[in-house]
Amino acid sequence: MQAVHIGSAERRGVELVADLLAKVEKAIVRCVRRADQQVNDHHFNGKSPSRELCQQVKVGERTTWAVYLGLFKHEQAWPCLREALEALVPGRYLLHPRFQLNARTGKWEYLNENEVSQIVTQEGWSGLRGTIEPDIILLDENGVVVHVYDLKFPCPKTNVANWEWYREGSGKEGSQGELYKRALGVTPKLVSPQEGVVPKMK
Repeated sequence: MQAVHIGSAERRGVELVADLLAKVEKAIVRCVRRADQQVNDHHFNGKSPSRELCQQVKVGERTTWAVYLGLFKHEQAWPCLREALEALVPGRYLLHPRFQLNARTGKWEYLNENEVSQIVTQEGWSGLRGTIEPDIILLDENGVVVHVYDLKFPCPKTNVANWEWYREGSGKEGSQGELYKRALGVTPKLVSPQEGVVPKMK
């Protein structure tokens, strides 16, 4: 089972070299754009949905088209991302990993798939409230998180990719990106079909 660690300079190993990181990010963008196009082809004959449609509730669903398409495109991207990252950085990435704040230590910890399943079995999905789940993390040779990415599929496509904004359990407001940075110790990046990798937090 893969060990995943957060932060601490003494734990850190060798970072991904710049040219390899560039290849990884190029592959991530390629998969995101492919997923975006495939889902648009499936639903809209290759066209992008209008602003009006994005805001409408999809028939048979409890969500808007924007939310539905975002989830569908994420699912479509996983196989492509898994294949690409396995070829470039085998054993040094995770897709949609989950982290939980340890109330006793005040530190964030990685929950492996067995731990997540156990929580859901015992408490239902509500047991995962307060956890975070970035879309992609890259690890150094010691299993320390060194890069974090979150995929966004704006609807309509003219919208700019942004972090979600919410109120944390403590009552403190903040963006998804700010929480990822505090929790995982690295500055996360957004990835969208239109903008590619957004290097700075917005």
